[in-house]
Amino acid sequence: MRQGEGTLKEELLRQFERAHQRLAAAASAAAARGITRRGEQWGPREVLAHIVGWSAEATERLPRIIAGAPPLTYDDEAFNTAILTVLGDQPFEAVLAMFRQTYQRYVQMLSAQDSAVFVPGHPVYQRIQAVIEHHDEHAQGLETIS
Repeated sequence: MRQGEGTLKEELLRQFERAHQRLAAAASAAAARGITRRGEQWGPREVLAHIVGWSAEATERLPRIIAGAPPLTYDDEAFNTAILTVLGDQPFEAVLAMFRQTYQRYVQMLSAQDSAVFVPGHPVYQRIQAVIEHHDEHAQGLETIS
């Protein structure tokens, strides 16, 4: 990174913000187009709920990993099913609000961490990179679904 561009931490947080905004916009546009869940294919509400669940988990888990706890292995399908089950029939607007709230909590937690954990190879850095890519993948999917 060149001088004047900020730290890796600041850059990752900016990338995360861009990915968050892109996904919120893509989900809102898809919902406005009337896109909903079709069988196993998630609609914008389910995509955001999925992100809400994982964001809440990461907000609690990452500080423990930083403190030395080992990373956990999850059954992703079971975790996603649990998230969607808890979601129930809440409307898109409520899920979008949860998406924004969990993002704010996630960023607050990340902002409180030392810059030393935002370096390639560190689990926090790797997790945030993966989250950014995952947000972008879901945004792209929602942008193209009809």
